[in-house]
Amino acid sequence: MLLKKTVTSRFGKFYNPPDTCSEGVSMKTFITRVRARYCETDAAEVIYYASFMHYFEVGKMEMFRDLELPYRRDIPIVETKCRYPAPAYFDDLLEIRSYFDEIHDKGFKIHSNVYRVENDGEFTLVGSGYTKHIFIDENRKPTKLPDYYWDTFEKIKEA
Repeated sequence: MLLKKTVTSRFGKFYNPPDTCSEGVSMKTFITRVRARYCETDAAEVIYYASFMHYFEVGKMEMFRDLELPYRRDIPIVETKCRYPAPAYFDDLLEIRSYFDEIHDKGFKIHSNVYRVENDGEFTLVGSGYTKHIFIDENRKPTKLPDYYWDTFEKIKEA
């Protein structure tokens, strides 16, 4: 199913980001579904903006689990960004699509797009952003990514 390039909501028109790497290389997109819980909402039962960082984390953890990559304290988050083109509500079924992007010798970005799965099977983009990670050594100084990360990145490139 193709998604529209823009998403229109009562909050305006937003760019619908592709689920592909910004460097022109397609990376495998990992999909995780979750149900929006009441504790993730505000008083109006709208998903609270900070909850999207939790969704990004869930997508990232499942991606690492699928790839059999260790996720430890040596790859901290150093930057985050998120846009909210449409609201999500308590008990919505959400689909988190995560993929690696902007890979360099000491780190990478993980993009996450969160969609509400509508009753008709269509998707509405409700959150889009990234977390930027660096690899650190035992002295908490940036260091090069281990070879097993590079091996994994090569395996998940799509032709």
